[in-house]
Amino acid sequence: FLSPSYFGYRNNGDGTATITSYNGYVTGNQHAIIPPKINGLKVTAINPNVFASTNLRSVVLPEGLETIGFRAFQYNQLTEVSIPKSVKEIGLLAFGDNSLSDIYVYSKNVTYGNDVFANNGQVNLFGYRGTSSQLYSNLHYYLQFRALD
Repeated sequence: FLSPSYFGYRNNGDGTATITSYNGYVTGNQHAIIPPKINGLKVTAINPNVFASTNLRSVVLPEGLETIGFRAFQYNQLTEVSIPKSVKEIGLLAFGDNSLSDIYVYSKNVTYGNDVFANNGQVNLFGYRGTSSQLYSNLHYYLQFRALD
């Protein structure tokens, strides 16, 4: 995991935290491993735009994460991303304008914002049959659904 000092966060008052800023790009770090906890608080959300335009090539999202804000990872060079089963909501353009080829969605009940994966070219979306991921994939010509089950 990256040092908690790379992340600004808000204590949500219920034992959880929301990531509000990221400064790892200042050191040239292109690989972000988001910790499941920061200072004892469970990371459950990432605010909008936090990792946008930070030159990330890879990111590891923690189990326990529930919300990914709009444009959270837009304008990077991500090639693959795995969405943990705990994620419930992914905002508008959250992973737009990257270099994604494969997306793995382990959550069976995600609410997708508009154009979450737009401007990545043709992308394989791996998910479970009969879930919101399959439906979302069917609605977007650039997403090719691939069943995990």
